[in-house]
Amino acid sequence: MKKQLLFILPLLSSISLSAQSPTCYTTPDGTDVNSWSYKDYVIPTGYKLDSVMFSATRTGYPASNEDFIFDYCAGTTTYNQGTAVEPWNYITDNNSEYNHWINLTSFGYTSIGIVRVHLPTNAGATWNQVCFAISQTGTCFATPDGTDGNGWSYKDFIIPAGHKMDSVYMDATRAGYPTSDYDFIFDYCAGITIYNQGTAVEPWNYITDNNSEYGHWINLTSFNYTSTGMVRATLPTVAGAVWNQVCFATSQITGIQEQQNASAFKIYPNPADAYLIIKTSASKNKLITAELITLTGQTIKMERKAFSGTENELRIDLSDVHQGFYFVKVGNNVQKVQVIK
Repeated sequence: MKKQLLFILPLLSSISLSAQSPTCYTTPDGTDVNSWSYKDYVIPTGYKLDSVMFSATRTGYPASNEDFIFDYCAGTTTYNQGTAVEPWNYITDNNSEYNHWINLTSFGYTSIGIVRVHLPTNAGATWNQVCFAISQTGTCFATPDGTDGNGWSYKDFIIPAGHKMDSVYMDATRAGYPTSDYDFIFDYCAGITIYNQGTAVEPWNYITDNNSEYGHWINLTSFNYTSTGMVRATLPTVAGAVWNQVCFATSQITGIQEQQNASAFKIYPNPADAYLIIKTSASKNKLITAELITLTGQTIKMERKAFSGTENELRIDLSDVHQGFYFVKVGNNVQKVQVIK
């Protein structure tokens, strides 16, 4: 096995806990036994589910019958109707729950777990998009998930959607062992949320690395561990290693981030429905390009205009844009905007 070069990062005294940009899906995964369209969302390890928003329509139905069903299965990454908990649906809620954020923090939906939303598309409902908002609960774990076939303790970590794996930190001890046999194994499984030994890629382990990798951050950016995927850290507790904690550090890989210098242009209305107006302080005859970009960095609208000096507004048509959050980019400046329908 070829030895990989490991770059050492400074020890982080704490891990920032922050909310993440919502993750939205414009198409369902399939249909359930009742012919309702559904989307499954696995809550990433170290995160909790804060809220959900369904952008949908159901023409001709009263508010008491104009909703969707939300299920939660704890402790699994595969939906199981038999264990699903259903906090509310169109029967128990007398108000439409389309097109606004629903707070779920009181339900304590923390990883590991999976949620499923169902929409009655078989009864005339139209799917626009469903969005999930999550925030970190911490990315350090004092206890492993279990032991593998070799008796080694392991922890699985699902890389959050729109993020990449930057580094790992194993706080452990193994008294009496030389540094050449004083490590842990790190595996990566691409494109799945359940560990599969047959597809796991192992960049290094205690055999191929002659230095202890306990007690400091190990840079993994060169391996390009991007979502969707999962990693597994395995420690030889069967041979005397003591598990203290393992930590994972991730960062966003979305194509664009909101800039602090938002004064370069103004957007109105925000939230917007039918159109957006971008007003800038551009000089006469300067060609201005405005882009409407998804949270994952995809440009879905682009408008250009040469300003005359007296007319410095540019309009973006939103008639075919789904409800949700987007970025508007003018030059190197970016602002976030919400589209409502």
